[in-house]
Amino acid sequence: MAQSSHNQGHLSNDVFMSELTLMFHNARTTGEVTTTIKRYDGRRKPHPKPRKLKNGKMSKVTPLPEPLEYSCLIRARCKNKKITTVDFES
Repeated sequence: MAQSSHNQGHLSNDVFMSELTLMFHNARTTGEVTTTIKRYDGRRKPHPKPRKLKNGKMSKVTPLPEPLEYSCLIRARCKNKKITTVDFES
């Protein structure tokens, strides 16, 4: 059985599609499947924000470089089950 993305990371695309098919099958009579697609730059941590220093000034934050190519983060949720994959294809 595939593992939830909440705890274990992203599923492979094939496993994600199999799990998504099962979600739609299980939600056919009652329930719903919610899917979300977002642009994904590969980061797993948020962008750094300027912080207020003890002297009252704001710290300087160097912006992170933008990736050359974005991928798609695809999420699906049915009841309490959540799955996630990243599509790297152009």
